[in-house]
Amino acid sequence: MQLQPMPTETLKACPSCGATQADLVWQQPETFIAEGLNLYSCRTCKQIYLNPRLTLESTTLLENQSEVYAYSEAAEQQEIALKASIIAHIEQHGQLKPGRVLDLGCNRGLLLVAAQQRGWQPVGIELSPVAADIARQRYGLTVYSDPTSLAQLEAFDLITCWHVLEHLHEPVAFVQELAAALTPEGVLAIQVPAYQFRDQFIEQGQSGSLLSVVHTLYFTASTLTRLVTQAGLCVFYCDESPEYRMLTIYACHPQALMARLGPPAWLLYDLQQATIRNAELTTQLRETQAQIPPLTTTTNELQQYVATLEATLASKNAHITQLEKQINTLESGRILRLLKALRRSS
Repeated sequence: MQLQPMPTETLKACPSCGATQADLVWQQPETFIAEGLNLYSCRTCKQIYLNPRLTLESTTLLENQSEVYAYSEAAEQQEIALKASIIAHIEQHGQLKPGRVLDLGCNRGLLLVAAQQRGWQPVGIELSPVAADIARQRYGLTVYSDPTSLAQLEAFDLITCWHVLEHLHEPVAFVQELAAALTPEGVLAIQVPAYQFRDQFIEQGQSGSLLSVVHTLYFTASTLTRLVTQAGLCVFYCDESPEYRMLTIYACHPQALMARLGPPAWLLYDLQQATIRNAELTTQLRETQAQIPPLTTTTNELQQYVATLEATLASKNAHITQLEKQINTLESGRILRLLKALRRSS
């Protein structure tokens, strides 16, 4: 594949909250995007996103040619063992027993293989036809290539999204769909590269694992939690690992969390969430207040301009009145002269 710029699209608003104001926080040259890799932080929700970004077609083309997940047989078995420990960790913290598991962006299906070995009934969704075919042919997994099929599937006890959300174009709608696909007691598990460790990624020569042309979104614990909360779920586990530089969260429906925690702990959790929301509102209030002086100045300027217009109009009206008086005077004089002329002629 020839290395050259590919078709892109420019965003006019934050993909997470729709706000239009954002600040440039990172910039570097990029082969596949002519404008470079430009990251912006939304002033409202603090979500960091790529702008401009590759179109979905461009992203799929690059992903299909990626060899990141092309493991040797030995490495593949090690990866499956690692993913089995991930499933065990989710089971422990989510208080889950094996049931139906869906892996979104399952790639070649290794996490599903690990889950199946632990007794789970695996289903995958993978947009890349190349990766999906490998999962089906090598491991006999049920893998769908159309994400819209999610709405027709039976609910899942566990949904995993390992390194998926950073590739999305419409994150809020996506997570809402996942929340709707969970059983009442189900768990959503998400892992993404942690933007908090951007400098460490660069220092250790692994910047491509974070700063990538196919990564449209960049998450911190607060922005990822906010996104999941928008979908109506509650985060009960969050870890930003400095060792692996990854951000991992587990979430569930509020009723399920209430049942797990019990009344006292639930009230404490609810208080913590209210405190977080209050802090967000306080930040937004400060940003709004910071905009008041310019608005006030603009209002004063407009009032002065209107006053000037009104004064000018009043002056013009007075001038017109004066002209009318002069015209009347002239007309009266002309009429008197005509009357005098008539008298003389008579």
